[in-house]
Amino acid sequence: MTDFSSALLDRWVFSLSSNVSNTVSKATDYLKSGQPGQAAVVLDALTVVLLAADNDSNRWPYGEVTASLRSLRKAWIEVLMHPDLPKNVEDKVRERLKNANDGALICSPDGTGLKVVLEMKKWNDESLVKCLAGKLGEDFIKEDEEVAEARLAFFEKNKRFTDALSYMLGCKVSQRSFSYGMNSSVERRLANISQYRNKFIVLLAKAGKTDQAFHVITVPNSVELDKDILTNTSSKVVGSSGTNSQSSLGTISYSNMTELLSAIVSDNSSTEMGKLPSPQIIPETKLRKVLALILTGAQVNSSLRSDAAMEWYINMFCESSLSNNLAKDVRQKFTKEAEEVVKKAKNKLLDPSEIKPPFNGPFKVFVVELFAALGVSLFTTNNYYMYQSLCSITRVMEALKKKVEQSF
Repeated sequence: MTDFSSALLDRWVFSLSSNVSNTVSKATDYLKSGQPGQAAVVLDALTVVLLAADNDSNRWPYGEVTASLRSLRKAWIEVLMHPDLPKNVEDKVRERLKNANDGALICSPDGTGLKVVLEMKKWNDESLVKCLAGKLGEDFIKEDEEVAEARLAFFEKNKRFTDALSYMLGCKVSQRSFSYGMNSSVERRLANISQYRNKFIVLLAKAGKTDQAFHVITVPNSVELDKDILTNTSSKVVGSSGTNSQSSLGTISYSNMTELLSAIVSDNSSTEMGKLPSPQIIPETKLRKVLALILTGAQVNSSLRSDAAMEWYINMFCESSLSNNLAKDVRQKFTKEAEEVVKKAKNKLLDPSEIKPPFNGPFKVFVVELFAALGVSLFTTNNYYMYQSLCSITRVMEALKKKVEQSF
């Protein structure tokens, strides 16, 4: 190590984490401003010096070194993945990174984790190009999970949803598996790993493939998805094998669910970025799909029936100041039909066409009745949590009262 490097490192004795954090932050700022070359230079300057540091005297604790290298690795993945990184800069920093990693003293070359960065596929890699085009056939590509997550984030940020879907079906990552006290590694396609399945469903909806999203959300998580899922629209939505609690509908998070519902009703050509259309202009066909997912999801998945979730559904999909001028006997029919629909939805994901008001009455009024019936159903079927359920149904009714003129 040079005298300059030693002097520089002496200043970091108690501030390794903060120095790495500050450097990564600068690189991130350069990326956000469209300067990937500058980001690469900043990371390169730190990486070359850091890897050459001899840590035999325990200058830094093992945990701090590991965390710092993890942060550095993530930043390098994002920089080298940037499509506008100049080729001459990329080639140079890759060479310097390889040399620095091969001669690493801060820990072993394998311990830095930076081989993941050196081995990640370039965008023009033939197998990656085929993967994104859906032309791998039965073959697949393999990438580190950290790289795969970065690619998915890149695709979603740039609205390349179809590319993301093809990638998830054609890319395998290794995951640790523990069985009978043995630690092994299992390779699986991203779309068939439970924590990525829900993201896959959301991306289907964002790509305009709502029929496929409806199908996949009812497929048991243990069932492997085939590559033809992107083009197969003939699969029946209703009556998939397994129970809803064993499918993505039973495990999807509230956050993913709001993403999914938002993607179904959004029209990017007429809606501001990140802003949902008002309930008044959501087409009935889309609203029926949303209701089908909510009515079943809230009854089989505790994450989808929280106070926050119920209020969000009502605020997003119930019209404000909606007058209910139905005759008493017709109103009773609406209430009864809403109760029956909610009851059926508990056992299966309804076909959207099954959600319709009696007498071809006003659909938006029926939507209000459905949410009221759902609130009552959740209260009666979860009465062993009496206090919580009572609070929940009260919140549901209060939310409905805010949205409609007719009091319940």
